[in-house]
Amino acid sequence: MGLYRQADRIIHDDAPVIILSYRGPAYVVWKPRVMGVTASRIDVPQNHLLWIQPD
Repeated sequence: MGLYRQADRIIHDDAPVIILSYRGPAYVVWKPRVMGVTASRIDVPQNHLLWIQPD
């Protein structure tokens, strides 16, 4: 556990983003009111481009 905590601390301090991936199908689900969803080549969502269509 000590080594895990040390690794966790290093990752937290040094890595702003950690991309976790696996081989297999990728699924993205969103409601129809969510607009601006675009595909990303590295599967990182571009949240700054999203908006919700008002009713």
